[in-house]
Amino acid sequence: MAVVRDVTERKESERLLRQSHAVLEGTQALAKVGSWEWDVEEEPSGDVVWSRQMYAIHGVDPETFEMSRDAVDALIHPEDRDTLAFALAEAATSRRDIDGFTYRAVRPDGAVRWIWTEGRFHPDRPGVLLGFVQDITERKAAADELERLALVDELTGLRNRRGFLTAAEPLLRIAHRERHDVVVLYIDLDNMKAINDRYGHAAGDQALADTAALLRDTFRESDLIARLGGDEFCVLLYASSLDTPVERLMASLAAGPARTPAIELSVGAALRRDPDSTPVEELLRRADAAMYADKGAKAPRPRATRPGGRKRPS
Repeated sequence: MAVVRDVTERKESERLLRQSHAVLEGTQALAKVGSWEWDVEEEPSGDVVWSRQMYAIHGVDPETFEMSRDAVDALIHPEDRDTLAFALAEAATSRRDIDGFTYRAVRPDGAVRWIWTEGRFHPDRPGVLLGFVQDITERKAAADELERLALVDELTGLRNRRGFLTAAEPLLRIAHRERHDVVVLYIDLDNMKAINDRYGHAAGDQALADTAALLRDTFRESDLIARLGGDEFCVLLYASSLDTPVERLMASLAAGPARTPAIELSVGAALRRDPDSTPVEELLRRADAAMYADKGAKAPRPRATRPGGRKRPS
């Protein structure tokens, strides 16, 4: 009877183990989480064991994939192999856990997936590193899109103010390092209110989109173009003269197609000569002031008024 009981208990334990393993695999598949074990004390490269979901994440068949250093390297993006190898080697040498970081997996079909991983040494099995990976491709794409939306003006597709300031500072650092002069243009769509009042807000939106297209056509891809808000735009570019980029813009406007309503622009410019280190916010302020001076020079002067309120004849 004791033998029968032992066999029964062993079978029940095996059944529970299989059930637990099935639940674990199902949970990993649902969460797109895989796991691996590495016995760092084994030679030459240690005994590595992958979970079934680990194979699925990397796009290989566990029945046919032959585990080797070269085979695993082929699944890692070339730009990320050294980072991953260094993290594993540092963990093996120092016996320290691997903090979470991301790498790119390249599946055999060429698909690139973003993978998050971390490693922890087993508390009861010295020398065994337990690792976990998660496919975060969709999450990263969503985060990247949210970041893009935070930096881009939806109507024109140009950078918004935040996007401009985010990109401008590194460009200014590069300009300083490479000894380039920099010009910032501040551009205002003069007749925006009149367009909205006479033609409607849809026409106003189209005028803004046309202005953005004009700026793209006039300046280079390497120049930084943005809609700061409302009817105001700006451009940051490498140039040694205030006049040249302004003249280029106005010539492009004059040579463009006739539009109804017409686009009318006021433009101001600020120059930062190397090795000046004026920050971008100050350059914007100077260019903005110059733009308002340009706008004021074009505004009609009010006629003088005689005492008593009667206007003098022009």
